Amino acid sequence: MPFLFSAVTDLLQALEDNAASTRKAMRGWLHQKNKDCIESWVKSYKITVDSPSVDAVAVLSALFPDKRTDRVYRLQAPSLSKILGRCFKLGTARIKQLDQWKTPGSGDLGLCVERTLRETEHGQIINPVTLAEIDSMLHTIASKCRFSAPGVQATATDDGIEASKLIDSIYRRLSSKEAKWLTRMILKDFSTLDFKTYHVLNAIDRGLVNAMNVHSTYDAAIGFLRHQKTLPESQVSPPASLKPIVGSKIGRVPYLKGRSVKNVVNLAAGRKMSVEQKYDGEYCQIHIDLAKGDDCIQIFSKSGKESTTDRQRLHKAIRQSLRIGKPDCGFKRKCIVEGLMSMSI
Repeated sequence: MPFLFSAVTDLLQALEDNAASTRKAMRGWLHQKNKDCIESWVKSYKITVDSPSVDAVAVLSALFPDKRTDRVYRLQAPSLSKILGRCFKLGTARIKQLDQWKTPGSGDLGLCVERTLRETEHGQIINPVTLAEIDSMLHTIASKCRFSAPGVQATATDDGIEASKLIDSIYRRLSSKEAKWLTRMILKDFSTLDFKTYHVLNAIDRGLVNAMNVHSTYDAAIGFLRHQKTLPESQVSPPASLKPIVGSKIGRVPYLKGRSVKNVVNLAAGRKMSVEQKYDGEYCQIHIDLAKGDDCIQIFSKSGKESTTDRQRLHKAIRQSLRIGKPDCGFKRKCIVEGLMSMSI
């Protein structure tokens, strides 16, 4: 049986209801309640990294749309609102109702979509939308955008179908609640929710948190775990020995911001520390694979988005500083470098 999109929106709605009914002073209780809710949901649908009926990558992409930095839709609230108005053939009064998101205190576009569609909602949906259809639609829209990652753009097809038509074909089969959450997915805005990422990752697979620290994309992390499950127990890599792969961005270590020297000492709590000079600049992670010849450089931004093409002017400096192609190059085949891109004055 296909995994329905409504199953995902049921969880998201439950998490939103939890957040709305909990005061800020009770966040610890909220996180425990959300953890129980997430674990129960994952267990009930038997979601695992190697589940034959549920694509774990699609599930995580739906629950954490902001993490899919490789997908860029070029749709903001104003443009998406116009598309939806045409999609549902709304009259002047209902378009005004849909556009209430522009008024402070009236909710976001997702909530306004739900309120607008609920008025004419009736009966059971005959042809419910699956999560696979949602994921495919989002991927297709992103593949047609030049700001998406090269790997996503490479899957684009010359079918001439515009994003608005793809959106139209899906939204017409959604309930008002499902339309609300799809709107928020497209806009990558789940600001009404407050739950921990690792609660979801742990519920799906205990090794997923560690895998994401080394392979920061869902495809790479889940692909790694799937491969591990096919190996004899003696060949399975323990968490401490997980190795990064060139071409797959490594998860960044957590950082704490020091407010003063005294605060930094307290944060250190007796641990050994390394100190380096801080330069103003933009974080980047540079992957080098000499086997790729002239295309050996791959650059990732802080968010995880591939910025190789955007940072074309940086390539010469990278080659020179790493001595690529020179006899005294410090590595033979591959390397990963973290640093700051600083503009010279």
